[in-house]
Parts: sequence; structure tokens; C-alpha cells
Amino acid sequence: MSKELEALNELSHRLASVDTSKTIEEAHYDVFPIIRKALTPPTADEVCEELERYVPHKVTYNKERYSFESYSHFGTTFTICQFHENTNISWNNTIQLKLKTLSLIGRFYEAQQ
Repeated sequence: MSKELEALNELSHRLASVDTSKTIEEAHYDVFPIIRKALTPPTADEVCEELERYVPHKVTYNKERYSFESYSHFGTTFTICQFHENTNISWNNTIQLKLKTLSLIGRFYEAQQ
């Protein structure tokens, strides 16, 4: 179970036995940051950092092309994921990404709309 789901589960258990002498925020201050982080879309830097686990070069986000790109020392561009207006994703090189990484990319682009 993810940290976020564990936090929601813990919060639901705590809410079932609320101490009425405290506000909800006071009683559950340690859970809310975890939930807030889960609901906050990832930044371009976070996606770049994750993609750098799969390619041997630094990854940057190109706002003009809506793409994450990595360049080799020979100047060859490897576009990891390029987002087009018609929502197609093109792959110039074959790499295998974990579902967590694909979800991160999707959450990033979802927040851009």
C-alpha cells in the first residue's frame, strides 16, 4: 500500500474516534502533509529526476515543445516523451518505464491543462 493510501486509511481510523477537544487539523496534523503531497501534481524537475533513472544523460523539460528531453555528449537528442496537442505521445527511443514513472508523467501533463 502506498504512503498516501496508508495515510488516508489512518485518517479514516482516527476520524472514527475523534477527540472533540481538538480540531481535526490538530488531531491529524501528521497525516495531512502526506495527503496534500499526494494531491499535488509533480513538477517538471521531479519528472526529470525520475526519468534520469532510465537514461544516461541529464533530462530537461522543454516548455515550447511540451517534452522531456535528454542529450548525449555527441549532440544526439533522445526525446523521452513528447506531448502533442492531440495527446499523442511519441517515443524516439525504446526504454522501459515503470508504471509509477508513467503515472508521474501523466499527472504532470494533466496539471498543465
